[in-house]
Amino acid sequence: MQPKWALVLARVVSFKVKESSWLKTLQSSCPRTHGAWTQIVENCKRPPQVTDAAGNLVNQAAFHIGAKSLHRLKVAAIAIEYYAATNRALTAQAMQWDTTLKNFEVQWKAIKDAKDGDKAETPMM
Repeated sequence: MQPKWALVLARVVSFKVKESSWLKTLQSSCPRTHGAWTQIVENCKRPPQVTDAAGNLVNQAAFHIGAKSLHRLKVAAIAIEYYAATNRALTAQAMQWDTTLKNFEVQWKAIKDAKDGDKAETPMM
C-alpha cells in the first residue's frame, strides 16, 4: 500500500489545497534520503492487491510518478523539514508549488551553495 504521507504530498503538490488540518501529520514521516525516494518509486510500480466487490484479490494498475512530480515532492519534503526546524506553521498555502515552494527551492539552493562555498579566512592581526 502506498504510504499515507506520499498520497498527501502528491495532493499538496498537484492541487491547490484549501484545508490544512491534515498537514500537521507530515512533519514526522517525510523521507530524508535518496534511498527512501527510490523505494517509494519502486513501491508505486508494484502496488498491493486490493479486494473487489466479490472479496477476491485483484491487481491494481501501477502508480506513475513523473520526474517533475518527484522533484516537487522532494522540495516539499525539504520545506516541511525546514518549517519544523524553524518552528513555523505548516499551512496549505506554504505548500503550494507556484506561490511558495518554487521560490523556496531557489533560496534553499542558494543557502546550500553558500554553505559549501569558500570559507572566509579569519583576518590576522
